[in-house]
Amino acid sequence: MLLETIILFLFSYFMGTFPSGFLYSKIFRKTDIRKLGSGSTGAMNVYRNTDKLGFLITILADILKGSIAMFVILKLLGTHEAISAFSGILVILGHIYPVTMQFKGGKGLGPFLGIMLIVNWRVSTLGLIMIPIASTIFKNLTLGVLLMVILTPIGVFASAQKPIETVGITISAILVFFAHRNNLKEILKSKNS
Repeated sequence: MLLETIILFLFSYFMGTFPSGFLYSKIFRKTDIRKLGSGSTGAMNVYRNTDKLGFLITILADILKGSIAMFVILKLLGTHEAISAFSGILVILGHIYPVTMQFKGGKGLGPFLGIMLIVNWRVSTLGLIMIPIASTIFKNLTLGVLLMVILTPIGVFASAQKPIETVGITISAILVFFAHRNNLKEILKSKNS
């Protein structure tokens, strides 16, 4: 069981490292997205520095890698919550800190959404609906996204009441929030100036 668990953990992490934004910008724009804008390989940096198609391809690929990883893990493990929860965290870590990209990746939102679609599609759907509403209220997409990320663990616990799963989603949400810290600092700075 130990060897299988280690293999699943490695699978989870390396699924997260798949560099969709980097590959899009490299293949279609002949540029290194890590040297543009925020330096993130995530969908928003791709959008700001390439085009809408790049954003769509990147966000869909990032969501897909989270969903595929979690689907495979849950199919193999069934109801083993602790291992599947930790595997989800590893997907997020692989996306934010990919060893294949010198630990310079995206900010975790895409795979977070992908994981949530498999773990709890109802909460995930509510979150996706909430992002544009909150973004309009705050007049800022990042704040809308971060509000959804913060509220997701509460929604997961309220709907499923699975403590271990909730802890896994909470840690993943903290990682995504932490990866957005510089965006948050810039927003607060602009509000105070």
